[in-house]
Amino acid sequence: MSDNDTQPPDPNAARPIAADESSLSFYRDIVESLDDAVCRWLPDTTLTYCNARYRELFGIGGEDGDGRKWLEFVPPAQRATLIGFYDALAREPRAVTYEHEVTTADGSLRWLSWRDVPLRDAVGALVGFQSVGRDITALKRAERALLESSARLNEAQRMASIGSWELDLTTWRLTWSDEVFRIFEIDPAKFGARYDAFLALIHPDDRERVRHAYSESVANRTPYELLHRLQMADGRIKWVRERCETFYDEQGSAVRSAGTVQDVTRQVLAEHESKRAHELLQFIIDACPDWIFAKDLNHRFMVVNRAFARAQGLAPEQMIGRADTEFWSRAQCEGDPAAGLRGFHNDDRRAFAGATVHHAHDVATLRDGSRRILDAYKGPLKDANGRIIGVFSYQRDVTDRVNVERELEASRAHLRAIVESEPECVKLLDRNGNVLDMNPAGLAMIEADTLGEVRGRCVCPLVSAHDRAEFDAMLAAVFRGESFRLSFEITGLKGGRRHLETHAAPLWDEERRTVKALLGVTRDVTERRRVEEELRQHRERLEELVQKRTRHLQAAKNEAERANKAKSEFLSRMSHELRTPMNAILGFAQVLEMERLDPRHRRFVEEIHRAGDHLLRLIDDLLDISRIEAGKVTVAVQPTPLHAVVAEALQIVQPLLARRGLTLKDLCQASAHVHVMADPVRLRQILVNLLSNAAKYNRDGGAVALDCRPAGARRIRMVVIDTGPGIAPHRLPRLFEPFERLGAESTAVEGTGIGLALSRQLAQLMGAELGVESTLGVGSTFWIDLPAAEAAPQRGEDTARAPRAAEGEATVLYVEDNLANLRVVEALLGLRPGLRMLSAADGEDGLRIARRERPDVIVLDIHLPALDGYAILALLRADPATRAIPVIALSADAMPGDIERGLQAGFEHYLTKPVRADQLNAAIESGLRRRGAARPVST
Repeated sequence: MSDNDTQPPDPNAARPIAADESSLSFYRDIVESLDDAVCRWLPDTTLTYCNARYRELFGIGGEDGDGRKWLEFVPPAQRATLIGFYDALAREPRAVTYEHEVTTADGSLRWLSWRDVPLRDAVGALVGFQSVGRDITALKRAERALLESSARLNEAQRMASIGSWELDLTTWRLTWSDEVFRIFEIDPAKFGARYDAFLALIHPDDRERVRHAYSESVANRTPYELLHRLQMADGRIKWVRERCETFYDEQGSAVRSAGTVQDVTRQVLAEHESKRAHELLQFIIDACPDWIFAKDLNHRFMVVNRAFARAQGLAPEQMIGRADTEFWSRAQCEGDPAAGLRGFHNDDRRAFAGATVHHAHDVATLRDGSRRILDAYKGPLKDANGRIIGVFSYQRDVTDRVNVERELEASRAHLRAIVESEPECVKLLDRNGNVLDMNPAGLAMIEADTLGEVRGRCVCPLVSAHDRAEFDAMLAAVFRGESFRLSFEITGLKGGRRHLETHAAPLWDEERRTVKALLGVTRDVTERRRVEEELRQHRERLEELVQKRTRHLQAAKNEAERANKAKSEFLSRMSHELRTPMNAILGFAQVLEMERLDPRHRRFVEEIHRAGDHLLRLIDDLLDISRIEAGKVTVAVQPTPLHAVVAEALQIVQPLLARRGLTLKDLCQASAHVHVMADPVRLRQILVNLLSNAAKYNRDGGAVALDCRPAGARRIRMVVIDTGPGIAPHRLPRLFEPFERLGAESTAVEGTGIGLALSRQLAQLMGAELGVESTLGVGSTFWIDLPAAEAAPQRGEDTARAPRAAEGEATVLYVEDNLANLRVVEALLGLRPGLRMLSAADGEDGLRIARRERPDVIVLDIHLPALDGYAILALLRADPATRAIPVIALSADAMPGDIERGLQAGFEHYLTKPVRADQLNAAIESGLRRRGAARPVST
């Protein structure tokens, strides 16, 4: 189109007023017939034209507007806003559309939608406005109703916690109601409705189930309803019930899914809580040992606890929902007067009528035929509205209690019979001493013929005057709740006097709050008092005799103790006096045995040594017997290995066995790891004695057997068997008597008859048992039973087995006043190379030599002139120069107390005379080792 083309007029542009008004008559008729309100008005809002609809709305008579201003029809609250709006419109070249409320002729408010066009003259000056208004009141009301309806819907959804949603399956646009956002706790201003947001909120354990339910619903064209969980951002769990339905087009394609989401958290939690409460209630009634059940109006079981069901031999689930007539006969349910059956249903009907039924001792017959006694209650079962819907029953099995009560009643009758026959008085008194009850024995004591004679009568006047205060105190104490004992004297109703002894106790009421009576048991002690008086007189006489006898016994005891002390002193002196010469005899015999002698002289020396050993054993046995009789012998029982003791004992008796040509069978070798509880020294002494006897009293060329075997529970038996002549049975009881040789004293077999007696006594001291069995012509078997023991813990290697020190000369000082003993030790030690011996005849000389020479070991006698061994030891220990020198005691004081005293005083070793060369060498070598001066020696 060219620039010269005529442009179509702009309908929205301001138009000048036509000079010829007649050309508008046609349009005016059209405008008058419009349903819209049309008007013109000046800039000051004065109307210049109104069509019929405008005039109708605002009650204007003429077309010219009657000089009125349209602004007066606008509610005052909106006028300022419209004036400002029109000021801005006057500057606009185009038409403007807007809406506002107006006040109509009938005074009502209506909404109009206006289209205003500014009017200008030929030069463009604003001369007025033209407006077209359409009544949109109905539309506004519809919109308001829609808004209100939507608000009500939102409020209803909020109140019901139900949100709605819709998914357009063609555009995948998802729409949520406000309540969905609230349920999901999502801010709609920040987060739009999204399917992935919904899925993300579903609990992980339920997510797949929701997906599957939706896909199955779409595929099968069926709605679905699903209860699942949501997991909030803070970890909280919500339960929602989701419903969904999918809609399809004519071709069967799914086009839209719509549904609701309801927050049912409270309901679900309430259901869970109700379920827990129900389970707890069921647990409680199941834990109750009493029978509990409820039935509906048709006698069908609604509730049954385990105790009730178990009593019927059923489980609760077997009874729920079933009528009682399925379990019991009609006679039991409906009743049978002839059979004495009341009928369950009669009680049920009373409960249906609102009554509570109680039977204290109801008898029920169970399905197994057994009969139980019940304390039964039945009452109406009501719903939440108070309507009776059944019967509730609580029944306690009181069979055992009733049986106990019946037994108790029988016991009461039996007890009353016992009380009536009781020879002692049994009475009940009130707090004033009045008789409430009393048995026949009590009536006889107070010389009453019948209970009626004294019932309600006070017994206090019968009590003697000197006992009355104590009797009143007893009454008061008992009614304070205390028990009381009292001896008193009474004068009976007929004048007889008696001594009584009563034990009174309070008789409480059932709540144990109040003392109802005094319960007293009274004994007539009149005869006993008379006997006691006689006994007292006899006792005084007896005590006088006992004191006299005690004085005699004390004198005898003192004499016995003096004699025992004298005997101990004698034994100690004898031990010392005998051991001193024996030390010389056996010592020189040992020295001679170490020399190179011709066979004849060596045989003489061996005989001297053997005779000396025999004499020493005899001395030791005699002293042991005496010490045992004086109670001076102690044993050190400890876990002891049998193989060590057996080896030592066999070594000692081996020469004797060889001289007799006897065969030895050692059957204890299999017991290498067996231990017994024993004193090893005393056990060896016993074994040596038994083996020696088996050798001495055997036949030439015979045999001796030693065996170890179990002997019952944790006992070990050691057996010594010989092939001798045997012992007659009538002589066996005398075998273990001291000095009893059973005729062997007339034979060439040497012996004293004290070895077996000593062995049995030592065995008993160790907790062992020594016995014998013998057969004439076959031989004898001696045995000792010992307690078995576990092996003692292994110790470190003994110092006696420690390696010797480096070579070099060592010095030994021997302090001894007996020349023979001095020469014995000199001879024994002279055989040891690398050893220098010094000697002193008294303590003072010995101290000087010790301080000057500083010997490595000192051997010290105990009994020395001027200073004894203990005084010398104390001086040596007090001097720093001699303090560390080991000191060995060598004494004829061989009593256990002497040895113990010496070791406690600080002697390194305590050796007894006669001394054995090996013992002396071992002791000296131990002392040298401690001083670090040990030398290789030959023994």
